[in-house]
Amino acid sequence: MEYKDFAEQTVSLLRNRFNGQLDVEIHTVRKNNSVQRTGVLIKDKRADASPVIYLEPFFDMYEKCHDMEEIVAEIMNEYRQNEFHFDVKSIMDFDSIRDRIIYVAVNMHMNEELLREAPHRELAEDLAVVYRIMLDNMEDGSSASARITNTLMDTWSADEETLWACAKENNKRLKEPICRSLFEVLSECLAAKGDSVNMEFLDSTKEAVPEMYVLTSRDRQYGASVIADKAFMKKMFNDIGSFFILPSSLHEVIAIPEKDENAAVELKAIVQYVNETQLEEEEVLADQVYKYDGHSITVA
Repeated sequence: MEYKDFAEQTVSLLRNRFNGQLDVEIHTVRKNNSVQRTGVLIKDKRADASPVIYLEPFFDMYEKCHDMEEIVAEIMNEYRQNEFHFDVKSIMDFDSIRDRIIYVAVNMHMNEELLREAPHRELAEDLAVVYRIMLDNMEDGSSASARITNTLMDTWSADEETLWACAKENNKRLKEPICRSLFEVLSECLAAKGDSVNMEFLDSTKEAVPEMYVLTSRDRQYGASVIADKAFMKKMFNDIGSFFILPSSLHEVIAIPEKDENAAVELKAIVQYVNETQLEEEEVLADQVYKYDGHSITVA
């Protein structure tokens, strides 16, 4: 079955399951880096909004099991888990949502169309922040959010400076920046697996672990935005000196002290390899390596 046929059949089966109690339709969303994703919008007629459930992972599941009933049951389960309640009308009132506005780092070249439609602020040669409204928390711990467009900003009679002022304060609270050493990250992963043998080995070789730091937000969602926090970046500089920034994804970056300025070429190759082999296209932040010198972020 082709993907288009799968999507149409999924919607038809869901409509039968809900028996007219909920509206079900195919919905295409333009995600980060201009990626187009297809999902189903399952909406309670009494609700103002509902999350989109993307179909790509379910199509992968179908290609393995070929059981549409199982697929539909999984989608219905995800809908119930991710159902959220938010008064959409409140979005039109700036004072009601100003404490929910955050900024998110994106790649400028990969999001040219998006940036024409949305207020944004340049961070570096090819990085910018755009603004989103935090809506609600899902049962799986993730958060729903909505992009702020120029049209919505105009409705509020606001400007980009106002959004930036709000987001600067809100990100400290809603996207609190954190720094963890590579050793801490590896230890946490091994502890979660209950791997005591390798934990002992890691402890014994602690001095050999490269000096690298993972910079992200407390909730690890859109965590790469911490590079826009000047106070946080300045503290990193005071702790480790000038450092390279490896944009490992939208959700985190890696900081490496600049001990060899010629290392940027090799580090860039690593970033590009990870982007091509380990990340979904919409998760990529950049193919560049950057440097922070205590004042600004530049391409290394």
